[in-house]
Order: sequence, then structure tokens, then C-alpha cells
Amino acid sequence: MGQKLRISGWAFVWLALLLLVLPLRWIVCAICAAAFHECCHILAIRLCGGRINGFRVGQSGAVLHTDMLTRHQELLCALAGPAGSALLVLTANRFPRLAVCALFHGIYNLLPVYPMDGGRAIRCAAALFLGEERAECVCLWVTRCFCIALFASAIYVSFTCHMGILPVLLTGMLLIRINYRNYPCKERLWRVQ
Repeated sequence: MGQKLRISGWAFVWLALLLLVLPLRWIVCAICAAAFHECCHILAIRLCGGRINGFRVGQSGAVLHTDMLTRHQELLCALAGPAGSALLVLTANRFPRLAVCALFHGIYNLLPVYPMDGGRAIRCAAALFLGEERAECVCLWVTRCFCIALFASAIYVSFTCHMGILPVLLTGMLLIRINYRNYPCKERLWRVQ
């Protein structure tokens, strides 16, 4: 990959925070699970004939910059990472920590929030059936509804299960992960008529 690799300072901030709360062996397993996940995306992109122009690791996780892919190819490539994470779960007998990290990483990436893998898959599938503009609107509404439901659930769990502020912090980390994009339908959805 003769392209640009960029690691922002936020990646090191997140790593430092993780070092404060998790043992090193769990962090190594989490990094290995994430690396395998991204390698599965890269392999799928290469098999689809796509080209990777850059790889960035930062506040919003790992982001691959590619040439334009068709919706079918993008759907396949978006689901390749979670499929790779599912494969790592099968190693639970030999590498239980790695399997647990892969399981949570795969589930996290399948959340229906764009630009994560689940949200990207929903957007691609909607574009195949509804067209580009409607797919953007569907993706926007699914993301918003999911985030509201997740935040409400985090507050509920914090108070009813006496878990403190941890669920709210984890939800906040997810909301930080979401990149706000300019959706073509955004103005029309919020305009009061």
C-alpha cells in the first residue's frame, strides 16, 4: 500500500485512556482484533478491484480511503470486517481474550450508525433499492433514532443497574465516533413547512 498512513494524536489519547483502565494483554488483543478486522476490509477491497488511497487512525477509529466502489462492492467490503471479526470468535478455545475482543469489535462495528460498517451496509442496501437520495435520508434517520434510543438506554441502565456513569460515557464515545456529514436530504427533513 504505497499510500498515505496517518495516525492522529487522538489515537494515542484513546490508547493512553485504555492503558489506564485495562490490562496490557487485553489492549494487545483488542489491537490485534481491530487490525484483523481492517485487514479483512482491505482484502475485500482488493478482491473487488478497488484501490486504497489512504489509511487514517484517529478519534473516529480507522478509516480507509478508497477509489469509488459500486454499491454492491461497498456493501461486500463493509461487511467483510465484521465477518473477519466473527471468524476470530471461532478461536475462543485457543485465544479467549482475542475472541472476546473480536466479538465486541464486530458487534460495535455492526451498529446501524453511519459511517460504521453497519450503517454503511444499511446505506448501500437502501441505495440499491431506493436510490441515492432516499438512501441518505434512511441512513440519517436510522442513525438518529438509534443514537437517541442508545442514549436513553444508557441513562436507564445507569440508574436502574447502579452502574454509575459508565454506560453514559460509553455511549458518548460512540456518539463521538459518528462523523456528522452533509446529507442531501438534511435541510428538507428539518424544514418546518
